[in-house]
Amino acid sequence: LYFANPNGVIVGPGGTMRAGSVSVSTPSQGFVDGFFTPDGRVSAGHVGQMIDGTAPLSRGSIDVQGTIAATSRVVLRAGGDVTLGPTARVAARRPDGGGGRIDITAGRDITLAPGAAVLATGEGARNGGFVFVFADGSARLGRDAVVSAAALGDGDGGFVEFSAVDLVEVEGILAAHSEGTG
Repeated sequence: LYFANPNGVIVGPGGTMRAGSVSVSTPSQGFVDGFFTPDGRVSAGHVGQMIDGTAPLSRGSIDVQGTIAATSRVVLRAGGDVTLGPTARVAARRPDGGGGRIDITAGRDITLAPGAAVLATGEGARNGGFVFVFADGSARLGRDAVVSAAALGDGDGGFVEFSAVDLVEVEGILAAHSEGTG
């Protein structure tokens, strides 16, 4: 599922995006204008850029208050800010119970409000997944917010990167451990 809007994207408190893979982005207006050729066909080059995450970005922001869930991968990519509110839940878990992959990037700041959750956790004997959070400005993880790629059973813990160019502030929980013997 690809959702792209140069003006920004809001997923409200009751909103849900759920698919095998979910990508939310804020491409530039010029990119959007060129998505269809003059004869009405979709530009293969533009599709490729959407899929591989190289489409040029606008200054639009992404604000998630609801749920984004995938069975393999979630990508949130904004030229502006990415904000996950207190009721936001972003999750990627493979059908076999292993953790998926979550990529969150912003041209400005990333804020995870107290209570927000980003989860690529594994269950049972499955491994935790991968979470990459990177802001060109600041990255803030509020109190009681969670970013986890932990294995919630005997699998191996996953990987979490929470970083920024300017400032990283962590008051919440970053987890990539195994609760079992993994």
